[in-house]
Amino acid sequence: MVRNTGCGFNSYCNDIVRMTRSSSCIVRLAEKYGKTPAQILIRQLIQRGISTIPKSTNPDRVRENFNVLDFELTDSEMAEFDKLPGNTRIFVFDFAKNHPWHPWKAELKERLGEELTI
Repeated sequence: MVRNTGCGFNSYCNDIVRMTRSSSCIVRLAEKYGKTPAQILIRQLIQRGISTIPKSTNPDRVRENFNVLDFELTDSEMAEFDKLPGNTRIFVFDFAKNHPWHPWKAELKERLGEELTI
């Protein structure tokens, strides 16, 4: 949907990083590329075309977050992210379910079991 409309997509709530960065897949990739698990996660978002705004007040970590453009994950490595547990939408923004631009109306209708109105 995002590509069809020309709109950008942003990674919201990067706290998911804390839940996945200890995954053996991510740790292995971090060791392979000499990066931190957080850098691996940021890089895969960039390669998917998803802008991300990592939060940090630590100057060293801010610099670290920017240091993700000197390597690229392979297609097979990118596919590994789809197999991680919890690969699901955390926030569906059902408070805005009747907004005409809400992107997941069908999913909300199925989950909430109710008719959505515009």
